[in-house]
Amino acid sequence: MVIGGARVGEIHPLTRDRTVVGRSPEAQIRLRDDGISRAHAELVVDDGRVLVRDLGSKNGTYLNGERADTREVRNGDKLSVGEATLLLFTHQEDLVPAYQRGRFLTAVRDPATAALKREVFVERLAQEVSFARRHGAPLALLVWELDGFAGLSARLGPEGTRRCLAAVAQAAHEGLSDGDVLGVVGPGRFGVACREMDGPAAGERAARLRAAVAATRFDGGAPHAPLTASVGVAACGPGKDGTPEAAAALLREASVALDAARTSGGDRVAFSPAATASS
Repeated sequence: MVIGGARVGEIHPLTRDRTVVGRSPEAQIRLRDDGISRAHAELVVDDGRVLVRDLGSKNGTYLNGERADTREVRNGDKLSVGEATLLLFTHQEDLVPAYQRGRFLTAVRDPATAALKREVFVERLAQEVSFARRHGAPLALLVWELDGFAGLSARLGPEGTRRCLAAVAQAAHEGLSDGDVLGVVGPGRFGVACREMDGPAAGERAARLRAAVAATRFDGGAPHAPLTASVGVAACGPGKDGTPEAAAALLREASVALDAARTSGGDRVAFSPAATASS
């Protein structure tokens, strides 16, 4: 099952002894995300076992975050290919594809906003940190929240809050680039991972996001009060650590910056020290 990248939600049963993953039209699992080679990797079914073999790809194949030239794949393992695509392997027979895809999307995405759930977003953020550090590329993380969210939630009630968050998340989606990754990181709080983006560009993206939120309407009318958002911006610094701990540290930096924006009156952007330095 594709759980990250442009083809998220697709299911590819392994119905043959050898299944090629890559960009080529001849590949059985064809993926077109950046960094995927024409014949990137193969999945080989052998006597009930499944092996993954890298086929000399430019960017490598990773199993649960570790490079895998030839490794056995077990139930629940995650394969990373290219720069953004993540595959979840599962041993299940007689799947009903539509049902399984719906169940998967419910498990991966927040049902109200269609943003990635927190745990999935943090996993994806760890991949982005790893990519940025391997390639010496910039990476920005935006964490944003509706100003006065607690009071807004109290006024609107659970259903109104859900509709409001769905509307602002949709507006945020439309204001982001294809490579940006949007996820829920807390009640009314979202994160956006922006690959190959430095401080100044992240500031521009944050301003665009705030403008999209301010223009948001839901149910065809204006909310009880104008919507504004505060944004905290953090930048991934150099290092060798691409683990979930590094992603969690980056998330904390952006959250601290967001709290600074909120305590300064809200409706503004604040930068972490590393993000300011990259500007």
